[in-house]
Amino acid sequence: MKELVALAALRHIADSFHEGEPAWDDDRLAIKLGMPLRFVRGALDHLIAEGFIVHAGGSQHGYYPARELDRIELGEVVLSLRGHGEGCGIVGEDKASEILARVDRSVLAALQGTTLKELAGRENIPPVVDKGGPVDI
Repeated sequence: MKELVALAALRHIADSFHEGEPAWDDDRLAIKLGMPLRFVRGALDHLIAEGFIVHAGGSQHGYYPARELDRIELGEVVLSLRGHGEGCGIVGEDKASEILARVDRSVLAALQGTTLKELAGRENIPPVVDKGGPVDI
């Protein structure tokens, strides 16, 4: 679910940036996605830590892409979301690790050349489902 929340949030952030509209904040994203605020914040924190978005303070409160949209590869985003726990292998599980490495290579190959710029666009955004405020469970 974290992958879906992060990609959906990233798509909305990219679209607003691309269209020159106000930035999304975490409350508004939680409402738009119909997801608990803590899930959205967790996904946004990950996207910030991985260098895909930045959080602007002051009068520009909200989230923005950290680089140009055509410089953010979707394969890198997806792998970063799957990559928690990397570097802590399990002794004797080389075959399982190799299977996961093959999956990662397949994800990169499938998304090769696909950037965040291609994800942004009005035609890619479904209608809003308003639950009357952020959902926090």
